[in-house]
Amino acid sequence: MIAVGGYRVGNITTRAYDDAGTLLWSRDHGATVWAVAADRDSNVYTGGALTGGVTTRKYDAAGNLLWSRDHGAAVDGIAVDDAGNVYTVGTGVSSVMLRKYDSAGNQTLTIDFLVRGRAVRLAANGDIYIAGDRSMVPHTHRRYSAAGAMLWSADARNTMYAAVLDSAGDFFVGGEPYNGLSIWKYSAANVYKTALAGSAVNGLAADLSGNLLAVGASGSLIKFNGSGVQQWTKAHGDILNAVAWAPSPAVTAVPPFSLGFGLAALVGYSSHIVAPFFFDFGLAAPVSSEETPPDLAGRPVSRIYRAYLTGQGSGLFE
Repeated sequence: MIAVGGYRVGNITTRAYDDAGTLLWSRDHGATVWAVAADRDSNVYTGGALTGGVTTRKYDAAGNLLWSRDHGAAVDGIAVDDAGNVYTVGTGVSSVMLRKYDSAGNQTLTIDFLVRGRAVRLAANGDIYIAGDRSMVPHTHRRYSAAGAMLWSADARNTMYAAVLDSAGDFFVGGEPYNGLSIWKYSAANVYKTALAGSAVNGLAADLSGNLLAVGASGSLIKFNGSGVQQWTKAHGDILNAVAWAPSPAVTAVPPFSLGFGLAALVGYSSHIVAPFFFDFGLAAPVSSEETPPDLAGRPVSRIYRAYLTGQGSGLFE
């Protein structure tokens, strides 16, 4: 699933699509959405301009509102970890730029970036990556430990609105162009790797295959492969500020094969061999694209196999 958020268009700020670009649902934050995130259960989190004392909202996979919270000022970036903890960054309020909430919306941590935070992403070990405005000591992005201690900072030379970590651990930041470059790629150790040209980027996301999703001033959702080659675009109708990606179940069908089956009928002291007949036997293997396998009846599995028996006029038996 892909979720996007941006300016209100017909009282709509948030839309969810499947991986093929088909619209699943639409909702309204009430004001401009600057950030969106999705978890492994396809819950969607939005952050944006303050409206009615609300900056942060959580929706379930069907688009139902679960809870709302207030950062105190505009939220520009949002992320969620595997435990359902939610991290929001934005305009500093009482020296607080980042707020962490648990899955129920209770605040558990705050961090001050010194300047406005625009984007936040989380590493597998719990480290926190933040991108934002430049300060007097040039830096546009920082890495913190899970406890909130700063590990390093670096500079992409212009305001960065977006950040994402891919499956290889590389860190992308995107924002206002500098010398025609708007997306920058770094290693986890803060070593610069490459950059992509383009208009201002407001939101970035990456899937498990290394594809990159970008939104911004172009008003479109753009998908790039791991080499930076554009795959497709989807127009929103106005500026887009955020994008998130969540895995969709994929089913791999294994071709059916024939299985010999015979019956023997015993009559008295004589055995009569009935000629064998054949029926179809098939396997279908749903393949999960999650980083961790699904939990079936409390037991973790990585593949689920189902066997189906078919015969003439007998229907389908699982």
